[in-house]
Amino acid sequence: MTHGVADYVLCTYGEDARSGVSIYGSNLNGGAEWGYFSAAASYAMAARRAIYEFGTGPETWKEIAVAQRKWANLNPRAVMYRRTMSYEDYYSSKYYVEPFRLFDICLITDSGRAFIVTTAERAKDLKKPPVYIMGMGQDHPVNNPPQAVHLTGHTGPNGPGKTL
Repeated sequence: MTHGVADYVLCTYGEDARSGVSIYGSNLNGGAEWGYFSAAASYAMAARRAIYEFGTGPETWKEIAVAQRKWANLNPRAVMYRRTMSYEDYYSSKYYVEPFRLFDICLITDSGRAFIVTTAERAKDLKKPPVYIMGMGQDHPVNNPPQAVHLTGHTGPNGPGKTL
């Protein structure tokens, strides 16, 4: 848009990790990941180190899991709508890969989203007020936890200079 190549850009994303229609889903047995080959297992080592160094762990993680479930309980389209979770539910769930319990792991779902980007000038004529993009950033570290120099350093989801 800045260089006159396009007036409008449609940004889309979709995945079918739960239904397993794509190669991604079918390669992971319908989206289920088990054993050391899962992403969770890779982060388990870093989590163990963070527990040791910083005292984080289930006492912190239960707050995240229960809070996220409360958000899902507000959305009628969410997989976990009307399926409440207590601290007791969290602690009684099975270990996925220690130290992570089932509710520490991201729920694998099919999903999709789309949005249109245009210039502020073109957006002035729209029926609804535009949302202005002030900035955007991404972080894709070259190392994953088993390759990290420091397990409590930059491992992807925790960002540069942050710890798990």
